[in-house]
Amino acid sequence: ACGVLAGLCWAIDDSRQKQAKGQETPKYVIRFDNTSAGHTASMRYNLKSDDVLRNQVTGFSHYADQLLGYDVDYAHIHGHAGDAWNELADTIAKGTAKGRVEATNCGTDGVPEAYLGNE
Repeated sequence: ACGVLAGLCWAIDDSRQKQAKGQETPKYVIRFDNTSAGHTASMRYNLKSDDVLRNQVTGFSHYADQLLGYDVDYAHIHGHAGDAWNELADTIAKGTAKGRVEATNCGTDGVPEAYLGNE
């Protein structure tokens, strides 16, 4: 789920930077190898309504859609199949879990609480 959220944060940040420069923003696709996280964000899975992580992922996904002006697409890829971006994401995740990479806030300051699933 953290990878999907990080991808959404990157898409929002990239979009804002391109808009500030007057550049056209592409349509972003979040690729995932964890079907639970990816399908939760894309609303293909409907987990228990009281699931905090589900609420945060779906809420932030809705927020990203509103900021970007369209529904972000999600695509499943197979893990450990040689996809360079997936291998990079796995390396960062492992480094974070071992304390070698510091996870940072992706910029949720100013995001309405309703979208973060904290209410």
